[in-house]
Amino acid sequence: MLDSLYIIGITLCALIIPNLTYVADARQRANRYLALFVACIALILVEKLLLSRGVHETWPHLHMTAYPLYFALGPLLYLYVLAMSKREFQWHPKLTLHFQPLAICILVLLPYYLQPTDAKMAVLTGYSDSGYGGSRAISWLLVPFSLSLLIYSLLSIFRLRRHRRE
Repeated sequence: MLDSLYIIGITLCALIIPNLTYVADARQRANRYLALFVACIALILVEKLLLSRGVHETWPHLHMTAYPLYFALGPLLYLYVLAMSKREFQWHPKLTLHFQPLAICILVLLPYYLQPTDAKMAVLTGYSDSGYGGSRAISWLLVPFSLSLLIYSLLSIFRLRRHRRE
């Protein structure tokens, strides 16, 4: 049942992304941010599907590869809202600061990514035994991700309210 939902979500994302990317109109820049947001969701769903099908037991190095993308969701949503609400929105190098949590997450997970297969299998066994998280070093990242998504959602709402008043 859950696999079917993952497949439906991945398929919908695959149908949406080209429409957002290749349609030329005034909102093209904003649509690209939204396409990246949807692509991140698609990759996260692919990893969830692979995990539910046990592919990680054969290829444990695929485990947690999409996890840092969770930290891209908030900034991409916010950039989409900025691009839609500001007439002259342009990319500026300062905006890369929004992706610092993504970079930090990759750095935090780098030791895990570099571990041998046996160590990753131990984490995966803990993951399936506990049903959630498995490794405390990895599951604690849920807190900053949740805060990041909350903050960027609030920033997006405030930006939309300000845009409505303008």
